[in-house]
Amino acid sequence: MITKKTKKVKTLINDWKRKLSILAFAFLIIVLLDANIKIFKEKNKSQKELEKIGKAIEAETKEKDRYNFELGKTDSSEYLEKIAREELGLQKPGEQVIIIKKQEELKEEKEESQNFFQKAFNWFKNLLPE
Repeated sequence: MITKKTKKVKTLINDWKRKLSILAFAFLIIVLLDANIKIFKEKNKSQKELEKIGKAIEAETKEKDRYNFELGKTDSSEYLEKIAREELGLQKPGEQVIIIKKQEELKEEKEESQNFFQKAFNWFKNLLPE
């Protein structure tokens, strides 16, 4: 009779051990899956940042190449002549500099030169039908 009770208790203990080990194993799998998902998300985020940085590096490299090209161009006599003519307004002997203004600049200049009464007269003139 005592042996039956001890067998019953041992089987109950073994059942609890088995259930507890299965539960612990399931918990371990869930924890590992969660960690794996977090690592996957961080990896994707890092890859996107890496792509963004790669594009920025590529843009900076292109700009550096353009600056190097411009720097190499500044040594040429044609470039120096172009800068002297366009930005400094210099000219060669026997040449005349002619400046052509755009239509908008002429309108603005004309409006600025008018006094108050001329502006008022033009305003009233524009109101009347033609």
